[in-house]
Amino acid sequence: MEKTIDAIQADIIRLRENVARFRRLAEERKAADHLMIATKLTEVAADFEAKAAELERLLNGGLAAD
Repeated sequence: MEKTIDAIQADIIRLRENVARFRRLAEERKAADHLMIATKLTEVAADFEAKAAELERLLNGGLAAD
């Protein structure tokens, strides 16, 4: 089942919110000298960022083709 444009846009927003939250949590963990946790949180944030960027590319590419 294909997602609607609105659903994809909502996914992008949710991913971007998660990026901000995980980066904030990573900074908090880094400040508390929990570097391994901070590193993992940063990696997860980067994964979410990449997924959001991919969805944006697909969305924009699909709109350009129409």
